[in-house]
Amino acid sequence: VSINLLASGVPPANAQSVKSLMIRVPVIQGVTVQADESSISASANGFMRTMPITITNHGNEAELFQLTLNADWKIGAYLNTETTQLIDPFGGTDTVMVIMPMGDGLAPNPAYRLTIIATAQTTPQGATQPASGSGYFDLEVPDTFIVDVEDKNMSGQIFTADGITTKTLSMDITNHGNVQDAFTLELAMDTGVNAEIISGMSDGRTP
Repeated sequence: VSINLLASGVPPANAQSVKSLMIRVPVIQGVTVQADESSISASANGFMRTMPITITNHGNEAELFQLTLNADWKIGAYLNTETTQLIDPFGGTDTVMVIMPMGDGLAPNPAYRLTIIATAQTTPQGATQPASGSGYFDLEVPDTFIVDVEDKNMSGQIFTADGITTKTLSMDITNHGNVQDAFTLELAMDTGVNAEIISGMSDGRTP
């Protein structure tokens, strides 16, 4: 920053003197990372969830920030970008997203912690490393109960309705939840059709 100082004589003197001063303003970096919420609860049912993250540049120069996400790998979480946009100084912000797939089978946990780190891409003169900041939020995964029963297509098959001939059919029942479970089985059928479950149950429930 250049500053000019002008000194003028008191009348009747008219002498003047100009002095220029150069003030060097160093680059100052500062960044904060803030999640939109401190915690979120989401079932492990395959429905994606997101969390907005605000990156604020508190430095005195526009800056890009490199982003890193630290979290349990089993969550499968990731950021929608590895780098922020160029953020204005003195409180400028950019918003990025943490994406959580919430895949089937993710184990219950009251507080998976996800930490986001923002690191400036430049190192100011005289500094040993660029500025960085971090923020976090917690992900609660409750017990999730999901079951899938296999579909069977019997079209094209011929059945003899003589009251004697029988047909057997095996079907898979899959637990897509994140805890062990057992299931009560019932049959629903059209009028005139007789069927029963002959194996795979104990007291009307799966093992």
